[in-house]
Amino acid sequence: MSTSPQFLFTPVGSSGDVHPFVGIASAMHERGHDVTVVTAEPFGPLIEQAGLRFISHQTAEQFEEIINHPDIWHPRKGTYLVLQAIARYLRDAYDLLCDICDPENTVLVSHTLAFAARVYQDKHRVRNAVLHLQPSAIRSIVH
Repeated sequence: MSTSPQFLFTPVGSSGDVHPFVGIASAMHERGHDVTVVTAEPFGPLIEQAGLRFISHQTAEQFEEIINHPDIWHPRKGTYLVLQAIARYLRDAYDLLCDICDPENTVLVSHTLAFAARVYQDKHRVRNAVLHLQPSAIRSIVH
């Protein structure tokens, strides 16, 4: 008899990134799935209010440092700032996934920028559905 999988959602970013993940996670939870959302601490109340399990991978202070940085909305510097922060916390995020995932029974639902989830997927052969919320994340060449 197989056990139903644990769905582990890993949104990265601000409210515009996290809210769609919470909506999808809530719909899956309402259908009886085992769902956990791993994201920055400030989103904990939103996630728990939706009746979902929440695990923090980033403190409120770490999140505020990035979101309030003067370069966050700069057309070039903002992307660099975000990628730099993701790189800074990559090992911690990966280690957290190692602690909470069961490779035999986990399905990751990750954000485009959830690089730790991608590394975990590759190393442990875990199923991973990547949600691309921004069309700019999908490269295309128009002729």
